[in-house]
Amino acid sequence: MFHVGWIIGVLPSHSYWNRIRARYYRAIGFDIGVGTSFNCNVRIKGKVSIGKFCNCNDNVLIASTGKAKIVIGDYVIIGPNVVLRNANHGFESLEIPIRYQEKTVKDIVIEMMFG
Repeated sequence: MFHVGWIIGVLPSHSYWNRIRARYYRAIGFDIGVGTSFNCNVRIKGKVSIGKFCNCNDNVLIASTGKAKIVIGDYVIIGPNVVLRNANHGFESLEIPIRYQEKTVKDIVIEMMFG
């Protein structure tokens, strides 16, 4: 059986389906503002908030980890093939494999500036 999120994600980029995807993300608990739309193959994970009248283009990943969050303000447009992740592996030591070093996790805030 197919996962509903996968089916909604691969529907073509058209204004109707883009609005359906926004409704789906609201229904599963994400804070998505009015007028926001998502083109095909947009994935959202973790603590993410997206303002009103935003658009995420094709093939976008927005993934927050741990207690940190990703906040996208009103009227922000995200281009195709963008990845927003709020975590990174540590790489201070050349003696310790990267996967065993401490991760850095911080909030990401993107806002549209007017004037």
